[in-house]
Amino acid sequence: PTPTPTPTPTPTPTPTSTGGTCAVAWSSSTTYTTGAAVSYNGVNYTATYGSTGAVPSDPASWAVWKADGPCT
Repeated sequence: PTPTPTPTPTPTPTPTSTGGTCAVAWSSSTTYTTGAAVSYNGVNYTATYGSTGAVPSDPASWAVWKADGPCT
């Protein structure tokens, strides 16, 4: 007889946020340093390096900002 393969368990992803309080609102004129926390359009972000004017939700800025999840 042919052995029955054992299914490999799939890890469950852990959400980075479950809807916490929003950080200070992002501003295009503010210079942000590495580690700065901002909110933009209901999502919290953390700066991965310093920047000014890099819109958190813009794909061109994804290297600058790490999305931490929704906020209220």
